[in-house]
Amino acid sequence: MSPRRTNKLRHGSNFTPYSTEQRRQQLVVEPPRQSHPNPLHQSPDLLLHDTPELFEPSPTALSQIQGDDGSDGISDVGQGSCTSQPAVQHGAKLELLSLLDWDENRIYDEEPSSSIHYSIEWKMTLNNRMITKDTEQDIVLAPGPYWSLYLRPKLEKVLCKKLSANRRVRADDTNVVISVNERSERDLTKRFDETEIDWSMVEKQLLMWGELFRAGKKLRVNLSFNYVDMGQP
Repeated sequence: MSPRRTNKLRHGSNFTPYSTEQRRQQLVVEPPRQSHPNPLHQSPDLLLHDTPELFEPSPTALSQIQGDDGSDGISDVGQGSCTSQPAVQHGAKLELLSLLDWDENRIYDEEPSSSIHYSIEWKMTLNNRMITKDTEQDIVLAPGPYWSLYLRPKLEKVLCKKLSANRRVRADDTNVVISVNERSERDLTKRFDETEIDWSMVEKQLLMWGELFRAGKKLRVNLSFNYVDMGQP
């Protein structure tokens, strides 16, 4: 049997969590800036006053606008076979925000929403007994950065608070269920060793349900972090 790495936590050790800004600076890598030259600066000959002929309608076009009798010709619009139809506008694809796009101090409550919102309901168990549970509401940050920046430090803090200082435990596995309150869509259920969650998979599923969120459905991620005592197999 191949050895498996375990997350060993001893609660007698000092625990000093990073601040939110410090964790954010560790996660964000700003992309290189690229300059894009303005084509108008390269082609000064493309000024409007240099090509007045482009804006002088021909006699034929002018007669079509005014009508053969000198009228404005507007009364006949929509009565012929070429009736104009209103354009159907579809909203842009909804996304989850990356750390570069996300503003910690902003409240993302605009209507209609420009990004996907979801909630995380999580619980912690020790030897199959629930220790605590909580809900993170109205999240717009992608689940991977949210885990690194907020949820993992919160989980470690709860462990230190709920367990005695001399009790040694390890993460056994994590159960993940991604769901939407739409009958035609089935839940996506996954299991991961320790707390090694594939957050890209979670994000992909949330993005697939972006249009359901736009239609008013609720997206939710359920997490169960399961711990056992160090002496147990």
